Amino acid sequence: MNKDIVLFHEKALNTNFPGSHQISTETKRLFIWDDQYFKRRGYALKRLVFIYETLCQMEIEIVQGEILEVLHLISPEQIITFFTADTEIKAILAQLSSFYSVKIIKPEPYIVTGK
Repeated sequence: MNKDIVLFHEKALNTNFPGSHQISTETKRLFIWDDQYFKRRGYALKRLVFIYETLCQMEIEIVQGEILEVLHLISPEQIITFFTADTEIKAILAQLSSFYSVKIIKPEPYIVTGK
């Protein structure tokens, strides 16, 4: 059984995220709805509704709870997620990397320059 998970964040709410073809279709896809995280970010209700409605259109599991606690319960071998320049998300991923193997998929460049 594959113990890897794909962890989606609100900056990558797209199952066709550039580079996502690298992920096995059998890998569990997950979004953790962390109320405390959203409060720290200061997201308005309209933004939260957008995130939730987008998640409902995706074939991923939504779990409510604190991000680190949920991941400790799942205990994945590897967390696969998508690149973002968002500093708050990058800080969370850095924290997760002290407990788990974290693979960040970066989008493939549209244009490759010079050789």
